[in-house]
This record gives sequence, C-alpha cells and structure tokens, in this order.
Amino acid sequence: MQKTKFKAINYLIASFVLPFLIPALIAGCGGGATLPGNGGNPTPTPTPGPTPTSTPVNPPAGQLSAYEGFNYSPDAVFESLQGGSGFSSQWRGSSEDTEFRGFANIEPGSLNINWLKTTGNHVEVQGNGLPATFSRTLNSRLGVSGTTVWMSFVFNSSSRNTGGVMVGTLTADPNRIPPGALLIGDPTASDFLGLEHSKSLSSPGPTAASTTSASTQALLVVRMRFANGVDTFDLFVNPPLNGVPPATPNATLRFDLDTGGGDVTLMANGAYSFDEIRFGSSFAAVTPAP
Repeated sequence: MQKTKFKAINYLIASFVLPFLIPALIAGCGGGATLPGNGGNPTPTPTPGPTPTSTPVNPPAGQLSAYEGFNYSPDAVFESLQGGSGFSSQWRGSSEDTEFRGFANIEPGSLNINWLKTTGNHVEVQGNGLPATFSRTLNSRLGVSGTTVWMSFVFNSSSRNTGGVMVGTLTADPNRIPPGALLIGDPTASDFLGLEHSKSLSSPGPTAASTTSASTQALLVVRMRFANGVDTFDLFVNPPLNGVPPATPNATLRFDLDTGGGDVTLMANGAYSFDEIRFGSSFAAVTPAP
C-alpha cells in the first residue's frame, strides 16, 4: 500500500509539476540555465544586433572605352606612337607632306584642370600656314543610332586660329573632311570655346559657342547622342568633377554626324595643346578625379 502511494505521487510530479517547473526555472535564470545534454554550458541568449541602416550608393561610373594620356617620351616621333587604350591604330599624319603642313611634339607634364586625374605628358600640334592634322582610329565605331557616347579632353591654345579635336573620318585629301565631322575646341567663326560642324578644313560650318574664351585652358566634355538622322552634341566647359553632368550644357549643336571608321583627329591651324582624351559610356567615366 505504501509503495502504491509513492508511485502515485511520483506519477503526479512527473506528469503535472515538472512540465511547469523547468521552464519557470530557465526563465528565472535569464536563459543561462544549465540543462542536461548541453555539456554543462549555459544556453546563450541571442543579443539583438544594430538596426540596419541604408547606405547611399553612388551611381555606376560607366565604362571607359578609349584613353590617351600621351604618356610618351618628349623625344618620341609622334606618328609612331600607339600607347593608351581603345584604339586600333597608331597616330598618323594626314598626308605625306605633313612636315610641311605642321608638326606634333610631346611636351613634358600634364595639362591639368579642376584636379582631373592625369598621366604622362601632353602633345602640342602646330600648323605651318595650313591646318595640321594627326589622326587615330577607335576600336569602337561611333554613331550607332540610339547610343550615347561621352568624350573629354584638356585643351589649350598658345597661338589661336582654328583647332581642336575632330570626330569623323578624314579622306586621303587632307583638305576634305566627310560631311558631318565634329570639331570640338576653337571654332573658325568664334572667339569662344565651342562646337563646329566642319565640312572641310577651309570651309567652316555652323557653330555653337560657349561664353568661355578660346584662349582659356579648359576641360571640354561632350555628350554625343546619336539618332537615326540628326544627332545632338552637348558641350560642357570645366564642369565640376562630381560624377554628375550639369543640367544645362554650355553649347549645343545638332546635325547628322558622319563618323565613318571612327577617327579621332587633332587639328591645329595655329598652335594648340591636347591632353587626357577619353571616350566612355557616362560623364563620370570621362571625368575621373584623382
């Protein structure tokens, strides 16, 4: 009878008391109670982490498709140079009589403006009574409808007439440029930095000028928006290097650009210096800060 009573009591404790007592003991110990099968170690209590915060993400910088920093020795022969990236040819003169038309020399030091990232030296191109032109071909063809291409370079004049970077393909005759070539820099019919629809080296076309003197050393950035027909070219002069283009360009010109094989030409009827030529898919790609 006595054994039967103890069995009944044990059954009541195991069935009704322990299921309520053990959780209460664990809660009273703050989750650090020692339980069988845990190796004698307290059960850790998870610690809440910091509240997640949103981190600002900069817009993608885009891709650089071509770069020429003129990182050459000052005594190098310009027409044999083929450094940089994104080009399928070396620099070449416009014709066999290039030396009579003008010359191009590598000069020490970079042309810098607005703390633009630079490398190497720069080139000075000078005409000898006639425009001097030196060209190089891009790997990627320009002018595909529906695309936007950004370009930038640093530009300076030491003896003004007409000069700049031309986008278009030169023919065998250096006096002829295919209809639709774009001149960026010092247009023929303006004293201000701007854009020109150049039809030939001797016949200037329509011009869109900024309010910055063509005698000013400047970083020139061009947005080229190609369409099935008339293309749009926006010029930004010395824009801030914050990764975002200004809302309003300094000059805009519209015409159908004939890019042909995608030549980039340095043209000078006078004396002009060029540096840090970049082509890319965004404003940020062609305006890198150090």
